Amino acid sequence: MSKSPPYVSRPWQFSLLTLMAVMLVAGVIFGLIGSVVERQRREKLWRTNLRRIALAIHNYHDTYRCFPRACVADKDGRPTHSWRMLVLQFVNDPQAKQLYQQYDFTQPWDSPKNLAVANHMPAVYRNPFRRDSKPTTSYMVISGPGTVFEPGRPTCIADIRDGTSNTIMVVEVVNSNTLWTEPKDLNFSTIPLSINASQNGACISSAHPDGAFVVMVDGFAGLLRNDLPPDVLRWLIERDDGISVPEGPK
Repeated sequence: MSKSPPYVSRPWQFSLLTLMAVMLVAGVIFGLIGSVVERQRREKLWRTNLRRIALAIHNYHDTYRCFPRACVADKDGRPTHSWRMLVLQFVNDPQAKQLYQQYDFTQPWDSPKNLAVANHMPAVYRNPFRRDSKPTTSYMVISGPGTVFEPGRPTCIADIRDGTSNTIMVVEVVNSNTLWTEPKDLNFSTIPLSINASQNGACISSAHPDGAFVVMVDGFAGLLRNDLPPDVLRWLIERDDGISVPEGPK
């Protein structure tokens, strides 16, 4: 009886190698898909708080016919209360509403009673990916002439003449070291007009590698990339410069 030629088993060897190659390629593809899905999930979470804050600000506007001031000052001009506390009554969260009830608006933000409230920061003011437990805000407004939060006067929707989709309302700030009840935000005249210029809480910044998240007056929350030109950022901050910006958040 003759022996089977040595090449008889090669088709099985080829099929096994092909299967292994297909499995390897499929693993790479599914890994890439999983990476994209995870990135999208994280970015959705990154936007969520900004959207909730924007909704609370708009509910404040619906009630009082204007946006809150960045801060409320006493008769001597000293900042006493932050917009973050003013809109807290409109945040859809039982803890937020309870903290609003506990806060005493007849006393300044740094009174012993109100500092006790400040120790319990509602989740809406904390970036969901922060690992620390400090009651410092992750979100600020930009205050200054021509902004939504112009000092000395409340603004309303009608003042946003550049369009609500072209104007920044609230921005992300990393490492702010600012208590969430403290009436302190970014100053338009002093902040660097670039994204992630520093990580010390002095500008629009984020732990996101590609940029920082902001929410526009129309409620759209998106990412402003690190390479955004300074002039474009200025136009997005100003509410009435007459410039329509095509390079907004994505």
